[in-house]
Amino acid sequence: MVAYLMDMMNWFTGGDVTASWRLRQRRHLLRVHGALLVALLLLAGWSLKVGAVDLSWRQIVAFGTMRLSESPSLQLLAEFRWARLQTAFWAGLSFGVAGCLMQTVTHNRLATPDVVGVSDGAGVMIFMGLIVGADMLLGQWWLGVLGALLTVLLILMCARGIGAHGQRFVLVGIGVTALLRAVLELLLSQQELSHATALYLWTLGSLSSRSENLLPLMIGCVVLIPFAMVLQRALTILSLDRDVAISLGLHVRSLNALALCLAMLLAGLAVGVCGPIVFVALAAPVLAQLSLNRARSVNVLASGLIGAMIVIGADTIGRVIYPTQELPAGVICNVLAGVFILWLLWRKPSST
Repeated sequence: MVAYLMDMMNWFTGGDVTASWRLRQRRHLLRVHGALLVALLLLAGWSLKVGAVDLSWRQIVAFGTMRLSESPSLQLLAEFRWARLQTAFWAGLSFGVAGCLMQTVTHNRLATPDVVGVSDGAGVMIFMGLIVGADMLLGQWWLGVLGALLTVLLILMCARGIGAHGQRFVLVGIGVTALLRAVLELLLSQQELSHATALYLWTLGSLSSRSENLLPLMIGCVVLIPFAMVLQRALTILSLDRDVAISLGLHVRSLNALALCLAMLLAGLAVGVCGPIVFVALAAPVLAQLSLNRARSVNVLASGLIGAMIVIGADTIGRVIYPTQELPAGVICNVLAGVFILWLLWRKPSST
């Protein structure tokens, strides 16, 4: 419809309105992405600054230039926060992009890895690996990817596809989520108290001592997210109307399968590092659309950046809200999830 109106205006005015409109849109995208990057950098600096021992901005800049070697304790503290910051960034980036892909394919904002049970499937598989061997989480991160893929295959078989608006996919996914949560609780109840406490902390979504698995997640993001960005234009057309996408020559089934596969890989890798963190995959694409001021837009990069900001912010708040006790990032996101869903439904009931 927008392209048709632009053609009509070009015909009446004799000018290249389409080129001018595209130039304004590109400038708008650059401004939004630039603002998100600046906000992300400021949030990252705040995350490095605050904690049990507050650092000054001068010390943060010195740490960036590797000048803290004179203070061993401060160096250790800065490196600890830096490791958590990297974990939060890459995990949030993965969750945000995975949520964007799943919401676009299913045409449903509730169809995210944490809502339909994909994150729980990855968590159950990793949890079983932890029970079999204590070093599974460090050496066999691929269990998260395997669990995510098996879960989405189970949902697709039970739902007999995605459906026109993703309702069957979401409903079956909610049922699978309940089943997987029951399995997870059953396995947890059979563990010794000390072991169960550590495992339970991981199921809440914690970033403490999770930097060991960061390399596979980083490689996965660097390889997979560019593929998702290449698919962005086709996904934008698909988000408008399925029939229009088919009429324009898009192979909808292949596009859906590829986007779902990318989403599952990213979600599985992120769960393998920090556990199942809810809310991020749901909120990041919606907030990206609001920041771009487009109701029907798909922006992989903006969704990923906002997802990273959510996880970094949740982890930082969890570290500073109680001076003597740390709250996992997943707990903070759980608190935000219900409020966000209610706000989303109140703002526009037909949006889901």
